[in-house]
Amino acid sequence: MSVTDFPIVFSAEPDTVFRHFRITTSTSGAIASRGNNRGFGTVTRTGTGTYKLPLDKNFFELLGFNSSVEGATVTSGKGERCRIVSQTLSGATPNVVFECRAADGTVADVTDGHAIFGFLALKASSV
Repeated sequence: MSVTDFPIVFSAEPDTVFRHFRITTSTSGAIASRGNNRGFGTVTRTGTGTYKLPLDKNFFELLGFNSSVEGATVTSGKGERCRIVSQTLSGATPNVVFECRAADGTVADVTDGHAIFGFLALKASSV
């Protein structure tokens, strides 16, 4: 049996910008380290399982968000999935706020020492 390589076909909105991030947590969801955060200011924890990503400039539209929580094991009652809760894409302090939720749907910190990886797809203009 032969292996066939399939090309990845991707079509994006004109003037689409991708921003990716990695946040590693320490005790009780505090931010231990940040990496791969090009295009963001300093990421801050604003509450239980909730993080604010300051954007480096204004954008026209949020086209997509995806994230995953990485670690050795997922602890029951800890954040497993993240979602956007607010976005301010223009003005003096453009930012996106997301929160992580446990399997039961409650907002929760991720397991200590685990990392949140994610990306945003943003439209830079109205074109």
